[in-house]
Amino acid sequence: MPLVLCHSPKGGAGTSFVAAQLALAFAARGRSVTALGLGAIDGLSLHCGMPPSFRAPPLLAEGAPAPGIDLRHDSAAAARADLPALLARLGLLSDERMLVVDLPSGSAELARLLEPIASVSLCILAPSPDCAAMLPQLAAEAQGLFVVNGLDETRRIYRHCAAFMREVLGERLIGRIRGDIAVDEAQAMLLPLARHAFASEALADVNVLADRVAVLLGGEVADGGASRRAA
Repeated sequence: MPLVLCHSPKGGAGTSFVAAQLALAFAARGRSVTALGLGAIDGLSLHCGMPPSFRAPPLLAEGAPAPGIDLRHDSAAAARADLPALLARLGLLSDERMLVVDLPSGSAELARLLEPIASVSLCILAPSPDCAAMLPQLAAEAQGLFVVNGLDETRRIYRHCAAFMREVLGERLIGRIRGDIAVDEAQAMLLPLARHAFASEALADVNVLADRVAVLLGGEVADGGASRRAA
C-alpha cells in the first residue's frame, strides 16, 4: 500500500507543491497515481497546471484527469475518523496504485491518523527561524521523515536554519528543495513545473527526492533523469 503522506506544522512551507511534484514525478515513471488534497484550498490542482476554475472531484466521486494522475480534493474527508478504512474500501491503498495525500497545514491529529498506514510520511519544513524553533519538538513527536523546501542558499539565515535542521534531524532529513521563481511562474502560466522550466533547480531537487522515496518504497531509481524527460 504505497501511501506517501505530505504534511507540515505550519502554512507556507510548500506542502501542496511537494505533494503535487512527487505525484507527477511518479506518474512520469509509469506509476498509477492518485493525488488527494484534504485542505480547504485545492493547491494540488494549481501545481498540476489546472486552471483556477477547475474543481477536482471529492473522494467518493470519480477522479479527474490531470497530467497523468487521478486528482481529487475533499476537505470534508479530513474530518472522518474512518478515513483510513474509507481509503482502503475505495481501493486507493492497493498495491497497483500510489496514493499521495496533501494534508492541511498544522493538522497534527490527521497526520497521526494516517501515519500508521503510510509507507512514507514527509514533514515539509521551511528553512525559517519559526520552523527551526519548533524542530526539537517535531523531531521528538513526528514519526516520519523531513524535507526542507524553499531553500535560498544566498541568504545566510536560511542556510543557517537548514544547517541546524540537518544537525537535529540527521538521516531523517531526506531532501532539500531550493527556492525557484520558476515555481511561481509555472502556476501563473497554468503549466506543470516540468513543462514550464525543464531545468528548474526546484524540479531537479524534487526528482532527487522522488528517487529517495522510490528506494524507501522498494522501487528503483529513475535512470538518467527519465522522470524529467517523461514529464
